[in-house]
Amino acid sequence: MMTKAKRDNLGTFSAILRSTAQEALKNPTRQNIICLRAIIDIQRQIDDMCQWPFGIYEILHIVLIVIIPLVVVLLEIIFEVVR
Repeated sequence: MMTKAKRDNLGTFSAILRSTAQEALKNPTRQNIICLRAIIDIQRQIDDMCQWPFGIYEILHIVLIVIIPLVVVLLEIIFEVVR
């Protein structure tokens, strides 16, 4: 779903970027160049958007939350068996 949204946003901005770039090339005024830069920045931000709802840091955090208590329980079980 996030990949589709990103693809749709890029498609929309690609069309806007093309028309703005054509306008800036035909009439290179300061306002047209500023508008073109803004649209390029927005497209770059969309390109940089993560396609997953979470990143590697969140995954690592979840794994550690699960593994640490599991290790503690396993150590308690092992030391109880040894005694």
